Amino acid sequence: IECYRSNHRSLQLAALCLFHGLSRSVHQLRTTFNDTICDVLLDAVKSSDLSLVKIASSVISNTVLEFSTCRARLLSGGILDILLAFLTHSDHDLSINGMWALRNLSYLSTLKIKQDVIHGLTIDRIYSLLEQCTDERFLICLLSLLRNIFNEKDTQIILPMFNSVKLLTTLQKMREKNYSVEISREIRILIDHLNSSNAAPRQRLPSDPVNPSCRTSLFPEYACDEMDELDCL
Repeated sequence: IECYRSNHRSLQLAALCLFHGLSRSVHQLRTTFNDTICDVLLDAVKSSDLSLVKIASSVISNTVLEFSTCRARLLSGGILDILLAFLTHSDHDLSINGMWALRNLSYLSTLKIKQDVIHGLTIDRIYSLLEQCTDERFLICLLSLLRNIFNEKDTQIILPMFNSVKLLTTLQKMREKNYSVEISREIRILIDHLNSSNAAPRQRLPSDPVNPSCRTSLFPEYACDEMDELDCL
């Protein structure tokens, strides 16, 4: 914390890198991250220095998880709007970090947080990204975000917002495209999840069996900054 508060950029970057390492531990997220560290992250993510912003966004991608002690403080500090703004940032890695942080924010979250994420993204934009996005990393993040949003206990409330037939049809069309194995797997998982929550058999769309071991890890690796290719999580 003191290193970040110094006037030396190299020390600030190093401090954020160490916070990033700590944030990869579930135990540390539950115990170490306090309001002071949250304030450091909120300050860094609003910096005019892109390098600081990118590393801070990497840390925030973890600290918005449901079991993190930082989550409530970050939300009250306006992190959702900041993450949504990152999605259209000219820096590609920062936009990836923004989407992945939204994915983690929606993990085991309340219905209200999920609804806030959806309203921030907008349904039209989500469909546009599903149909037109060519960036595989970004698309994987989006598909994983949707899987978290459609948690079993909330699916019946959230799915009508998307129009279930339209969403399943869109996903089925995506399966017919020549995507990578990882994206195809995410699409299958999401279709299976939606189908399993759909009580009307006639509306089910076919999907291949999914091996549970294929599910996306909670802590995937995405390079996102210029210092030793730190990963988001």
